[in-house]
Amino acid sequence: MNDLRKKLLGGFCAALIGFLWGWLLGWSLFNPNLDLWALFAAICALVGLVIGLIGLFWKRSTEYLCATFGLYLGFIIRTLLFGDTSRGLGLVVIAIAVIAGIWIARRYQLQEKPGVTIVLLNVLLIGFFGGYLMDILLLNIILGSNRPHTVLARAPLVIFCGLLGGLVSARRVKQVERTKNP
Repeated sequence: MNDLRKKLLGGFCAALIGFLWGWLLGWSLFNPNLDLWALFAAICALVGLVIGLIGLFWKRSTEYLCATFGLYLGFIIRTLLFGDTSRGLGLVVIAIAVIAGIWIARRYQLQEKPGVTIVLLNVLLIGFFGGYLMDILLLNIILGSNRPHTVLARAPLVIFCGLLGGLVSARRVKQVERTKNP
């Protein structure tokens, strides 16, 4: 991949990861009504952008991605178990999920498998944007659904879109690998 395109994609993905970390951790650490989570999300997105643009994202991209998936799933589990409250035991659940994500990336040496990085990036991007588009555009605007906009209400669509994007991407990566190694 072209070096400039790789840096821009790394910057975009790292900024999105930073935004998600800032949003979910900010929501978990501070009173959500104070909107400090939004400031935290913006700051983390800028930090992620810098990390991506200077090229540090690609060195450990699978660890960042798996940790982010762990963060998201941990946040959902925390919300299911303890409600939408900041601080407390919910942070332990989130920390365990993040550590599990990093452990999976390291244990299975996912960074060494280039196709895996592409699949994980697609899970992130399609899950985030696909879930948003399906929830906001399709269900709310087009179909006129009047559902609550909570993390738990959006989670099924985000996870569905992410898994679907990952499966399609994995299939495409496998096809490309087969054509390279007949």
